[in-house]
Amino acid sequence: MAGEALTPKFMLGSATVMIGAQEDLHMLGVGQSLGLVKNFSMKSTPGFAELSQGVKNSLVASIQNKNDVMCDMESYEYTAKNLTYAVSLDGSEVVSAGVASTTTAALTPTGGPPAVTPAIVPVVSATGMTAGKFLMVHANSGDQIFMRRIVSVASLNVTVNAGFPVTIPSGAKVSVVSMVPVGSTKDNPYLAAKVVGQLADNSWIGILLPKIRITSGISLGFKTDNFDNNPMQFTVYDLTAADPNYSDFVDTDGSIMKAQIFLP
Repeated sequence: MAGEALTPKFMLGSATVMIGAQEDLHMLGVGQSLGLVKNFSMKSTPGFAELSQGVKNSLVASIQNKNDVMCDMESYEYTAKNLTYAVSLDGSEVVSAGVASTTTAALTPTGGPPAVTPAIVPVVSATGMTAGKFLMVHANSGDQIFMRRIVSVASLNVTVNAGFPVTIPSGAKVSVVSMVPVGSTKDNPYLAAKVVGQLADNSWIGILLPKIRITSGISLGFKTDNFDNNPMQFTVYDLTAADPNYSDFVDTDGSIMKAQIFLP
């Protein structure tokens, strides 16, 4: 009967989105996943140059002169890697800090403006603490937290760029943390992405995107009525001969594919 389904291949479910360097496209795996992602969609929008004739401007010919491809999704895991991608930088370079120590002595409030008065933080262990990295110093178990940049490290004494307006007790937690540069004018790198998901009949579908930039900007909201998410958008670009994997995306007629979809 007309209108009845011919197959069980319906779209329903979630997708795993993996991002990395262009040259790593074929090596992307779950280690490069953004984690929980909802409502992933990819749209192709072809454009045509059209030719008309006569008083009525009847269309007599057209030629496709572009085919824009965009991907949209909602990312829910607020990790340093994901947020770095969200500000259009290369999150694959972000390594989880995962280093924590404690102070070995109390630090008294700094006299004068803390911003211009460096301070020395004595710690139990300075492993992973080097000049240029960032620390988060917890004055208590609540939100009395201070972010500082490491100026230098001498044995177990860590000099930071600013003092503290309150007493930091002995035994206070000191953590090496990642810093995400929001609003940076650093040149956005080209990246690659792989998307894997399942159809409603449990068969797998895969998408390869060899050259993308993340062009959505960052969204960071603290809400009490629902979980926040960061809407992310990929703009997909044409490969040039100088790009990695160029030969893999040359079609039989010599045209260049922006993406590939694989399905059973």
